[in-house]
Amino acid sequence: MIDSINRWLLRLCKLVSGVAFCFMALIAFVDSISRMTNTPLLGGSEYVEFALVIFFFATLALNVKDDQQIRIGLFADLYKEPLATLEKLFTGVCEVIALGVLCWLMFDQAERLARFGTLSSYFKVPYAPFIYIGTAFTVVALWVAIHNLWSQRKPPVRPRPHAIPEDEV
Repeated sequence: MIDSINRWLLRLCKLVSGVAFCFMALIAFVDSISRMTNTPLLGGSEYVEFALVIFFFATLALNVKDDQQIRIGLFADLYKEPLATLEKLFTGVCEVIALGVLCWLMFDQAERLARFGTLSSYFKVPYAPFIYIGTAFTVVALWVAIHNLWSQRKPPVRPRPHAIPEDEV
């Protein structure tokens, strides 16, 4: 059942991020054509700004699922299996903590924006709903990160060609 929930959540993320990306591309295309006729698209930057927020946070869960975050591991290929497992566990725990803090910070920011009634400059649209949507997608990313950490069934993301063979110990 959890796998089917994950599949549906990730499908939703793919759909929303794809629609947001296509919307941004369409706005950029229409704006560039309309600028040639000296009639730029009014509020085009705000359209892109709102779509970019939705796109970024919708793709966050997809990056977490595929373990595509940027990591710095100078000697990660040289770790033997027990140390590689420990490192994977440590980074997974750090990832869950970081996403949890991000969820809390975003919810807090959305609450502040809603409390103060912060509006966009051109359309006078409140910012808070977009931040709430981003928070919801961050919660989905946190769910996926917890599932990844809990299952630990995933095969290594990349082959370890430079790892020291076990028989040379």
